[in-house]
This record gives sequence, structure tokens and C-alpha cells, in this order.
Amino acid sequence: PTDKQMNQRFLFTEASAYAKSANADPLVKAAYFEKAKGNQTAYNVAFKDFLTAPVLHKVETSTYSGAVGDKITCRITDVMAVTEVKLSLYDASGTLIEEGLAVQSSLKLDWVYTATVAHTPILGTRILVQMTDTPANVYTEEFAIS
Repeated sequence: PTDKQMNQRFLFTEASAYAKSANADPLVKAAYFEKAKGNQTAYNVAFKDFLTAPVLHKVETSTYSGAVGDKITCRITDVMAVTEVKLSLYDASGTLIEEGLAVQSSLKLDWVYTATVAHTPILGTRILVQMTDTPANVYTEEFAIS
């Protein structure tokens, strides 16, 4: 097998181990079963959740002007749930401005970050969005304010 094939096998082995452990916990199994469609089992959904990255649909910066207290909203979906979202803001030269955890809104799709550091100009600011999902996999996406 090639390196790519071996990596895929290891990934599937990890997904299977995660799905088995999720099925061993009655509460987690019930939550995954709730997400099942058609003939899917809780194991199938947990397996898929391990292999599927959350989707960052949009980063809303219209309420962010670089002032303390301004909001940045991220719309994120996942197979099961995103458990944590961390934002890191960098200026145009790559210097870290601030970072911290976003708070999940009552809508459950949005995560809202509140700025703690004044920063201008905001054009060229890079936002690194770090998303942790139910299986504790961490995914990162970058967005630039233009």
C-alpha cells in the first residue's frame, strides 16, 4: 500500500474506535442516534462525525470596526455539534492582535466573538477560526477582512 492508502486506513481505524467508544456511552449513543437518518445507526453517524469537518459557512464582520466590544459572528454546522470555537485576529503584518473563545448563540448555528482589544485599521485583518467538534477533532480556517 502507498503512504496515502496507509494514512486512510489509520484514519478509518481511528474513526471506528471513536464510533465504538461513542456507542459504549448510552447518552452519547442516544445523541448520535437522534441524528441518524433512514437505516443509519448511532455507530454510522459517529463514524461519519469523526471523518467530517465542520463547515464554516460565513464570518460576519459587519459589526466589527476594531473597537472593544465589537462582535464577529461565525456560522458553523457539523454532523453532530461544534463544541468550541476560538478566534485569533492578526493584523496585515501578521502580528497577533488578540485571541479568545467565541460564545454559542441561542440559535446554536452561530458563534459570537467579542473583541477585547482596540485595533485599527481593520482592512487586511486575518481571522483564524479554530473549530473543535464532538469527537475533539480541531479544524482551522482563515478569513481576511477586505
